[in-house]
Amino acid sequence: MIFVVDDDRQFLDALVETLEAQGYSVEAFDGAQQALDALDSHWPELIISDIRMPGMDGFAFHRVVRAKQAARQVPFLFLSSLDEPSQVADGLDAAVDDYVTKPVQWKVLAARVRAILRHTGGRSGFDRQPAFIGDLSKLPFVKLMQFCEVRGMTGRVRILSGSRDIQILFEHGEMTYDEETADQVGELLGLGEGRFEVHVAPVDFDEIAHAVATNVKVGGERDAADEPREEIHCPMGRLSGVRRHGKLIQIQTECTRHPDPMVVSVAICDGQTIMKEATAVPKGSDHQTMMRLIRKQHSLVERKVAEQAEQRHDDETQRP
Repeated sequence: MIFVVDDDRQFLDALVETLEAQGYSVEAFDGAQQALDALDSHWPELIISDIRMPGMDGFAFHRVVRAKQAARQVPFLFLSSLDEPSQVADGLDAAVDDYVTKPVQWKVLAARVRAILRHTGGRSGFDRQPAFIGDLSKLPFVKLMQFCEVRGMTGRVRILSGSRDIQILFEHGEMTYDEETADQVGELLGLGEGRFEVHVAPVDFDEIAHAVATNVKVGGERDAADEPREEIHCPMGRLSGVRRHGKLIQIQTECTRHPDPMVVSVAICDGQTIMKEATAVPKGSDHQTMMRLIRKQHSLVERKVAEQAEQRHDDETQRP
């Protein structure tokens, strides 16, 4: 059972529809107090709440839930149009399990919900204990991501370094990618110290049952009316550095499959994202075509970054 709380009725209906399509039971509330009243009779596996609501806002709602639940640890996800970095940081500092900004990419939200429930032992849950703990000084972040891709992992990688506590979600070897994830990956590219945890999802036999029920007849005979789902196998990405005037700019290009097949490039300098490029993968592209797309875009971003660095240097030297 998932509780969803939002005063926007149209958005609330869309959220309920999305979660129910994933097989979850959902109760919807257009105010925090109504959700609190429902907690007197039963507790959900996850609470998803807006922040800006009349009466009791999301922060106050979260505090009351935490005080009310005592020993229970029901996960909590903020879903809000407050998308400034400081606002997102405030939300995460409130000790919620995740923070998703509006407008929502529904496939990414569904993946984040699955990840939370897996981690907390809910539907199709992750094991609470990590499958592997390692040192980033011995296995850099880029190599760790490549390992997860090659192994086709479904799960999450948690990166802990200084004040950073970042989680990267994987589905069948592909990162579940949105703008926030791109910024996080960019931040982690040059990280040389800290530790990581790998949490692997167990096999979800519900998915097998669903596949059997919808695609395969008794005896293994496929219904001729069923069309096979297109499967995108993404090749390995590329990582390089461009050094200009004493600064190293790191560039990473990856092929992502969620929510839609994309080739994504991120350029990082001094821990800041200075350029992002994303190109949709044409339908029906084979492995070689996608490798060419990755190489082409990576080279293009390298060239753009070098040109921008030179232009910036020229502008600075010409200033009086």
